[in-house]
Amino acid sequence: MSYWANIEEDMARKAQAARGDDAQSAPPDDEVAEVVEELRRQHGEVFEQDLMSPRGQAAFRKALRAVVDARSDRYTRIQRDHLFKAVWSLVQGYGRVQFLAEDDTVSEIMGVPLPTGEDGVWVERAGRLHRTDLVLTDEEAHLLAVKIAARARRQLNRADTPMVDAELLDGNRGFVVREPVLPSGVGRFAFNIRRFQQEFLTGEALIRAGTVSPEAWTLTVTLLRGGVNVLIGGPTGTGKSTYLAAGLGEALNRRPELLSPGIEYEGPRVVSIEDTSELQLWRVYPHVVPLVATKRDEDDKAEGVPYRQIVPRVMRMRPDLVVPGEIRGPEYAAILALMSSGHQVVSTVHTDAAEPEAVEDRLIDIRESAGVTVPREELRREFRARFQALVLLDRFPDGSRRVVRIVEVSLDGCRDLFVREAAIEGKTVRMGELVQKGPLSERLRRRIAYRRWVEVPEAFGGVPQKWS
Repeated sequence: MSYWANIEEDMARKAQAARGDDAQSAPPDDEVAEVVEELRRQHGEVFEQDLMSPRGQAAFRKALRAVVDARSDRYTRIQRDHLFKAVWSLVQGYGRVQFLAEDDTVSEIMGVPLPTGEDGVWVERAGRLHRTDLVLTDEEAHLLAVKIAARARRQLNRADTPMVDAELLDGNRGFVVREPVLPSGVGRFAFNIRRFQQEFLTGEALIRAGTVSPEAWTLTVTLLRGGVNVLIGGPTGTGKSTYLAAGLGEALNRRPELLSPGIEYEGPRVVSIEDTSELQLWRVYPHVVPLVATKRDEDDKAEGVPYRQIVPRVMRMRPDLVVPGEIRGPEYAAILALMSSGHQVVSTVHTDAAEPEAVEDRLIDIRESAGVTVPREELRREFRARFQALVLLDRFPDGSRRVVRIVEVSLDGCRDLFVREAAIEGKTVRMGELVQKGPLSERLRRRIAYRRWVEVPEAFGGVPQKWS
């Protein structure tokens, strides 16, 4: 039985129990799609409004009621009420992809425009893409696209805003694009729904999943607790934000081992800055000020506060640790200024490869795109003077996401601390374990032990006995 048939059957059953046999004959399955198409044809303006605002919802319900009541010659009042509720439920939920949005094994839902004018639906599970049996009609894809925009309090229209990218009110992240950005010859809408991770992952879970070894995880937490400026890099979809959130979740909640017993410890003051609220450190640590960039509000025409404007103002909030969700544009200059003034910074960066050179090149490109004209070697030196460690992740064909390198950074260059070794045997790639390549430098061990009173495990060199 189809999704719509299930809805209609359920509605008919409830109405029959409440009012009698008049509710038995529900409208046919394709009637809902027909109503949506007629609603769009006669009252297309309601799809351009903010459907999360009372005014937008009232206008949509009024137009929908007019279209449904025009079918009085075909359906009873009870059946028309059922039809109204079926269409309205599309506006409130994710329609036929709702069950995917509730599936804990699905991390992302993707609508792909097809040559038939419809949208095929793909999902990501455990890092791998799978095509589902769902095919959304143009009307269904349109409704879903409008809802994604509405849940972010944005409007989707052909002329001004054919693309919307924002955090949804249910915590998921949505992106939708429509024609004319999409070419003719395919469906008119494409969408992505990245599901919010309900469970806050721990280091134990990452170790169990093979993302990182126990030893490399211990080093990661030591660096984060020790006031080290750490950058987590790698290609898209490698789990950088997940790894960052798990590491900070463990690092922030532990008292420094070298702290004198008579000294009270309340932990650092943390300020996070993101485009969309993904890290959600406040779920595991109390002293966090989570800042989220905003976009222009189309309802009251209020100007938004972009990411690049928030970062330079963070110093006024007296942070000990600043967590920019991602380094990607002009805000990098302000992040460098934060580190040069003694603030610890932990962030992520997208690169084309899980290699230190790729991270350096990416950050140099960011500086040059902002108009900086100094030689590239000077920009490389600038990066090495501010960050002390890199954690690099990659994604593999089996869908797994793994830490492949942990690197110490200094003005002399990059030195491997852990490397994941792999081998090709015949036509088989065998992924090895993370292998430790050496201890932390004495310079970095002094920084961790004497500035933050955090014990450095003997496996990484131990606590230096003297400052100099």
